[in-house]
Amino acid sequence: MRRSPVTDPSSPGKIQKFRYKGPSMLPTFKPGQMLYIRPEERAIKPGDVLVFQKDNEYIVHRVIAVTPEGISTRGDNNPHGDPWLLTPDQVLGVVEKAEDWDKAHAVGGGKTALLQAKARWTLKTVCTRSLPWLGAPYRWLKAKGWVKKIWHPPVTQVQLQTNEGTMIKYVVRGKTVANWYPRQQRFLCRRPYDLVITPPTK
Repeated sequence: MRRSPVTDPSSPGKIQKFRYKGPSMLPTFKPGQMLYIRPEERAIKPGDVLVFQKDNEYIVHRVIAVTPEGISTRGDNNPHGDPWLLTPDQVLGVVEKAEDWDKAHAVGGGKTALLQAKARWTLKTVCTRSLPWLGAPYRWLKAKGWVKKIWHPPVTQVQLQTNEGTMIKYVVRGKTVANWYPRQQRFLCRRPYDLVITPPTK
């Protein structure tokens, strides 16, 4: 499981900003998004998204259960729950908002958000089990490059400077569909846009 580190908090006791990184909470959060968290002021509920500390890292994951033994969590993009139970002293707070294109939107929590996450996990499991049959045709179509000849979505490239270096976003109708990290030579692209978008070549 890949963790989602965020920057160190700078103002304990107040709403704090964190720069999200990593793939474990896709598609709920995208790398580079700014998250706003509020220190715990109420009981944590299943479905809430927490920022917590584990092994000297800050992690952003969703609560799947709260028991007397501890808090169970899981990343929205992870195949399994986390192999630990959190204690309240590890929790920095609940993610209340996420910023996208200078606009902050509320981050859902509670029972409804957990049901939605469970539906995504179930769908992803079904799709993963279907990959042996569906993956080969998709890879063949991607290798042929035919889709690029007939589908031309309005892609805009946005270059950003982050603490980790330059990042290039690929945006379609205001929605980020791919990210390119030149320094790490890492390219993340949502399907089916990976049929037409490729990382820059030198």
